[in-house]
Amino acid sequence: MGPHPVISSSIDDTAGELGERVSVAVDVPEVEGEPMKLRAFPHLLTQVFVNLITNSAQAIEGSGKIRIWARRVGGGRIRIELDDNGPGIPKESLHKV
Repeated sequence: MGPHPVISSSIDDTAGELGERVSVAVDVPEVEGEPMKLRAFPHLLTQVFVNLITNSAQAIEGSGKIRIWARRVGGGRIRIELDDNGPGIPKESLHKV
């Protein structure tokens, strides 16, 4: 099985923005052969991922990479991170995030 269905759907939804120039690597381990189960509304999570992926793709000049990964952090919680090799947010704009 591939990455989590919500992440796969989000990548599919942003294919036009990603094109051939931006690749997405996903590292979301399965649990007992099944995708990690998230207690959340899938359509809201998809919206979050679509926005993050789109923002990353738009910030990357030329070709680049986006990485999405998840890990269990204890207490039934999962940490999901997304990073890219774009230029980053200017220091003077960080307070807006």
